[in-house]
Amino acid sequence: MGFREMLPTGCPPPNARDGAFEVAFRLVSTVNPDVSAFESHAAKQEPLPPGVTPCRWASCSLFVDLETVAKKRNAFKKLIYGFCSCFLAGRSGIYLT
Repeated sequence: MGFREMLPTGCPPPNARDGAFEVAFRLVSTVNPDVSAFESHAAKQEPLPPGVTPCRWASCSLFVDLETVAKKRNAFKKLIYGFCSCFLAGRSGIYLT
């Protein structure tokens, strides 16, 4: 499987799985998100913070339920405008639970 971004060695981890989701949600910081809203922190060339693995920094966080989206949005009110949704077909990404 190919990925949109270059991933660090050892990514994705062995316990990651391929899966399909009818709808997935991504928190965004703008009213009109575009493809850049799905870039990882690594792709944005942001520095790796202490305690965060390179794999985690090179990933894109998606959520599959609105309850989790609401909790995350409330935790980052100053940074998050809202969320967008997308459809994930099988073989379009690897995920960890």
